[in-house]
Amino acid sequence: MRPTILILICIAIATLQHCTAARAAESYYFDIEAGPAEATLNEWSKQSDYNIMFNFRILSGVRTKAVQGKMDPFIALRVMLGETHLYFDILERRTVSVLAREPFCDSVIANSYLPDLPPTPPCQARR
Repeated sequence: MRPTILILICIAIATLQHCTAARAAESYYFDIEAGPAEATLNEWSKQSDYNIMFNFRILSGVRTKAVQGKMDPFIALRVMLGETHLYFDILERRTVSVLAREPFCDSVIANSYLPDLPPTPPCQARR
């Protein structure tokens, strides 16, 4: 293997390890009461310093769970969305999108970003 390619591979591995370590160390203190999703998701955005995008129509009548304590922002969001029909996806480094699942889905939590959680498969309607 050429030395240049080997050096580039080593740099890529070191960068990946650094990004993973920085990401793992990121945690925030959350104090968000259970309530209407419109309000609680905006509060999550303020407390986590992440941008959040959603369509207000999918949040109509949805209540999220409370979160309190120091934790990873994505764990906090996952807990908040818990038993709703909503899930989230990470669009960019500091931007999250909240989406609605199709009807009849068994799984309500999505996280393709968190390494300790399996990616959420596409939802299929029951027959």
